[in-house]
Amino acid sequence: MGPTFRALSWLALPLVVCLTLGRAHGQTLGIASSAPVTSIDPHYHTLAPNFSFDAHVYETLVGRDAEGRMIPALAMSWRLRDDRTWEFKLRDVRFHDGTPFVAEDVAYTLNRVPRVKNSPASYSMYTKAVTSTEIVDPHTILLHTDGPYPLLPSDLVNIFIIPHGLGPDPATEDFNSGKNAIGTGPYRFVSFTPGDRIEMERFDDYWGDKPHWKHVSYRIISNDASRTAALLAGDVGIIEFVPPSDLPSLRKDSRIRLAEVVSNRSIFLLLDHMHDGPSPFVTGPNGEVLETNPLKDRRVRLALSLAINRQGIVDRVMEGAATPTGQYLRPGSFSYVPDLPPTPYEPERAKALLAEAGFAKGLRITIHGPNDRYVNDAKIIQAVAQMWQRIGVQTTVDAMPWNTYVARAGKLEFSVFLFGWGVSSGEGLNPLRAQLSTWNPARGLGTANRGRYSNPAVDALVDQAMGTMDDGNREKIIQKAMKLAMDDVAVIELHLQKNIWATRSGLVYEPRVDESTLAMDVREAK
Repeated sequence: MGPTFRALSWLALPLVVCLTLGRAHGQTLGIASSAPVTSIDPHYHTLAPNFSFDAHVYETLVGRDAEGRMIPALAMSWRLRDDRTWEFKLRDVRFHDGTPFVAEDVAYTLNRVPRVKNSPASYSMYTKAVTSTEIVDPHTILLHTDGPYPLLPSDLVNIFIIPHGLGPDPATEDFNSGKNAIGTGPYRFVSFTPGDRIEMERFDDYWGDKPHWKHVSYRIISNDASRTAALLAGDVGIIEFVPPSDLPSLRKDSRIRLAEVVSNRSIFLLLDHMHDGPSPFVTGPNGEVLETNPLKDRRVRLALSLAINRQGIVDRVMEGAATPTGQYLRPGSFSYVPDLPPTPYEPERAKALLAEAGFAKGLRITIHGPNDRYVNDAKIIQAVAQMWQRIGVQTTVDAMPWNTYVARAGKLEFSVFLFGWGVSSGEGLNPLRAQLSTWNPARGLGTANRGRYSNPAVDALVDQAMGTMDDGNREKIIQKAMKLAMDDVAVIELHLQKNIWATRSGLVYEPRVDESTLAMDVREAK
């Protein structure tokens, strides 16, 4: 077991009594998270498990409800003063260390985000639009942009505020140790054992609704079977990402209650668009090194997409806990593209496209992916590999633990690799900027573009959308950009996950489209 970082000295109660105490006194809640939190630093890594944890300790200016709608958080209100100036009115609240939350903390946070060292996926895309800040009074701040920028409130949903008293460039390590883990959220940080658990204690001076649970033990249980077993044994009160294979039995179990919703997370394959020469894990059919990267050819990309039976994956691998998709967004989202359906399953057409591209005898490809991050992630890439074999693409699968995988993906080591993306803003500019824009860290674009896809036409539409204030016009531009990128097979979309939680029967949880598991929203059934 790795090191344990502690900030407070209360003694965590044994998890085997979590549920008993919880029902009697609202004392301790055990949560089983499916993926590791990589850091306690809220600005280090744009990763859903990090965001889910961070929301307990820190808060943003603008929040989102369970359906993804924007709601006031540390900002009571916001408005456009002019095309280049947003005004935010702030709450009069305090941080965990007793210091008041003021406008200077907002300015400090926005300045700190792009300066975080060694960030594997920066939050800077959400702060780049702010060119300067202007403090009007302790609870009013103006945020200036270069030009019209309608997405600023939505962007700030992702930026957790920290106190300016931490000083210049606070180190990520000092957040992990607990020294700097100071927010305004409903829970205080207590301790962090990487890969195992995080302990939290209720912040009794919290400005909002008082959480039901005094202590929270946020456990990392990546193994699906172990997560379900922990719930059935009463070791935890709630688990996320319920394994599809366990759903039939859990639905019949009177001790268990399920909560589910179609998520805003799509699962897809990223492709190597970076290498013009040989791609590291793509060769000819006999293992021969290729002079050029086949994945740069749209015909090859489309062939690989057409060879995938998405409904088959949903039915047989996901056991119904997903829905096929041809884009990042769930139906009903702002800028969802109605005429962008999932790519059909047409293996014969796929073979013809490969032959047209000069690969009639096929290819050899390795698909990489995690085996403990997304629902049935390793099984998904195994299924895709089998489907590709049928069109003459000899496919090897290499699945590995998330921590190893994400580090290697960040170094651009792979050719074809599985990822997921939760659209936290609920609209298409989020994935367009992060995943599909040309990598440009200076502008905060392409920050999660691990395949290094680059399309000047998509970039131009993204720029145009970011400067369009009218919602209707902006939506049309976003839809055009998304359709252009998907028609170009920038990525190979597979499906939208269903977010499914399971609780003990005495507890209830409101399912969230953003897949966050929040102790604040776990309550005893009435």
